[in-house]
Amino acid sequence: MDVNSFVDELRTRSREAFIPVMREQTTRLLGDIVRKYNPREILEIGTGEGVSGITALANCTGRLTTIDIDEDAILRAKENLEKCNLRPRCEFILGDCVEVISLMDNRYDFVILDGPKGQYAKIYELLFPMLEKGGIIFADDIKYLGLVEKDGTPAHKHRTIVNTMRRFIDTLKEDTRVSVAFYDIEDGVAVAEKL
Repeated sequence: MDVNSFVDELRTRSREAFIPVMREQTTRLLGDIVRKYNPREILEIGTGEGVSGITALANCTGRLTTIDIDEDAILRAKENLEKCNLRPRCEFILGDCVEVISLMDNRYDFVILDGPKGQYAKIYELLFPMLEKGGIIFADDIKYLGLVEKDGTPAHKHRTIVNTMRRFIDTLKEDTRVSVAFYDIEDGVAVAEKL
């Protein structure tokens, strides 16, 4: 099976069902970066339909641990990874990512951060000690619907997420323990490498 074609079809089906998944340019960037670093142990926050997990595993020889709070999403992702013959290299964890990460002591050399946007700053603090030197954090949707870069006060329903995402971005810019690249594609991506 051609994994890229399958991911494109999966993305189209997900959009039609109003299920958010990683977008096309962002998925391509993820694949390129995973190929460059060839990680052994990948942690994914936010399983979704499996688009980013499939992309990561298809571009390296490593293993993936993925966390999601939505049981239906995990079930669908398991089916999708099975169709791509990638299921044996993936462990699925059902639960709140902050709670799960707080209990983990694993080490990872690549993290895909695409979970609860209002928790990115807290997740970063929890994840950093688990990240190997030279490890990568690939954070998607850092512009949060374009609202993070807008001047003024965001609408009440978005305020907490926007303010937290701004804090996360500032943390990345100021953290001397990482080298960060920001990509102005789709809803924004940050790629941080632990020095």
